Amino acid sequence: MLLNIVSLTDLQVAWSLARSSYDPLKMVYRAKGQGLTEIPSDIPAQTEQLELQRNNITSIPAGALSNLSHLKRLRLDSLIYLDLASNKFKNIPDSVFSSLPQLENLYLSANQISQLSDEQFLGLDSLRYLNLMGNPLGSIPLETFSLVCSWGK
Repeated sequence: MLLNIVSLTDLQVAWSLARSSYDPLKMVYRAKGQGLTEIPSDIPAQTEQLELQRNNITSIPAGALSNLSHLKRLRLDSLIYLDLASNKFKNIPDSVFSSLPQLENLYLSANQISQLSDEQFLGLDSLRYLNLMGNPLGSIPLETFSLVCSWGK
């Protein structure tokens, strides 16, 4: 006879994971409306799209997405703080942050970003702080931040 001892925390995690889904054909991980307060730690490394809408996640600490090297799309609707510092990002795709209209603080420091365009920060209507220190940026075109509505107000 085997006796399994399961703590309440283990049951909550198992219940949460049971409500998440991963589609290996589309490489999409979905955990919508589950009341999550942080990024799940069990996301498969090959995930290309991460859908975490309608949760209570308000920040992503540095390293939380470090194993997701194939991630192309992130959907969060309540995120106000995003720390992607000290990674190896070389470029920022246009409109990559457009699904994060509540984002106020964005840390992209200590990466390998060498140029910026006017569409990379499109949709960041609430952005108040952007850290790009430690990137090999030669110059930043004046129009880079022209579409960030909250700046200059």
